Amino acid sequence: MVRAAVLECPQLKPPLPLQLRESTLGGWGLAVADTLDRLGVNGRRLLEDAGASPDLWGDPDYRVPVAVMQRAWPAAVAATGDDAFGIHVAEQLQVHHFQSLGLALVSSDSIADMLSRLSRYRQAINALGDGEIRVSPVTITLEFRIPAGEVAPTALDAFIGFTVKLCRLLAGETFHPLEVALQRPCPKSQAVFGNWFACPIRYGASNNRLVLDRRAVERRRPGANPALIATLEQQVCDYLARFRASSLAERIAYVFANRLEDALPDEARVAHILGMSRRSLQAHLQQEGLAFRALRQTYQAQEARRLLAAGVPVTTVAYSLGFSDSSNFARAFRRWQGCSPSRYRSFSDGMDPAFAKSRSRSRS
Repeated sequence: MVRAAVLECPQLKPPLPLQLRESTLGGWGLAVADTLDRLGVNGRRLLEDAGASPDLWGDPDYRVPVAVMQRAWPAAVAATGDDAFGIHVAEQLQVHHFQSLGLALVSSDSIADMLSRLSRYRQAINALGDGEIRVSPVTITLEFRIPAGEVAPTALDAFIGFTVKLCRLLAGETFHPLEVALQRPCPKSQAVFGNWFACPIRYGASNNRLVLDRRAVERRRPGANPALIATLEQQVCDYLARFRASSLAERIAYVFANRLEDALPDEARVAHILGMSRRSLQAHLQQEGLAFRALRQTYQAQEARRLLAAGVPVTTVAYSLGFSDSSNFARAFRRWQGCSPSRYRSFSDGMDPAFAKSRSRSRS
């Protein structure tokens, strides 16, 4: 057997950045919560207890920390008493959970094209492990090995199950693999796995493997739109490149500037949005010689000057930047700028802010 060629997105370069490596698309969390709700368990509460921020699922850039999902998967199995929970998530997963990537996958002109695309952009959904596509005269095999304990078995069930679902979206509901091999131990709910995959399944295998009929996988379907696929792929590349190109300080500033809530988020909130734990955020900032408090104050000072110059009321500026009242804001602004907010506003009309600051100090 030979390894299939895998194309690389031209905008991406290794190594995988922190935010992608330690997080996954928020759509995974949403699918888990939806599945729990369908099974009679409060999905939002379980995800929150695991450390997720369900109220941020509406943000397309929100990524759930892998550590959070590692807690959520076994908690979901315990809450439902169903060790086939991952298969139920695969049933519940929809294309929109993976945003532009999901649309690109189901727009592929064949299953082979879809699998290549899934392998190429799996960084977006953080399908961990070293994977490859093997081709033989009669089969195409998607194979990847996960070190013990690195990924919850239920997460792998969901990912492999959803991969089969994608195949069926392209080839029809009667499509099934020739064989499935899973590293996980044999589940109690073998019937659920058997009904979903509709093929022989090996448990306790040395790696995870989907063996597919080559003719079915390479069969092209009519109506594929290359221009649409190119547009969707570009969106995926832009999504990944956005995280790769930015420093951690720039990503934090982006979170501040594009927040969904009115008030400026605190350190714990920013860590959630960036798809990492608070401790991890602190550690990586320390490595870069940065401090969250200083970054937050820098943004507050810049945004305060902009809003005051635009005529926004002082009280509104104060609350939007996370201050409890205008007095606290005024004291902070005086430290940053050397003058009160109202005096800065009077200076800012046609006057350089640096000159305004020096002028204010000379009067004091």
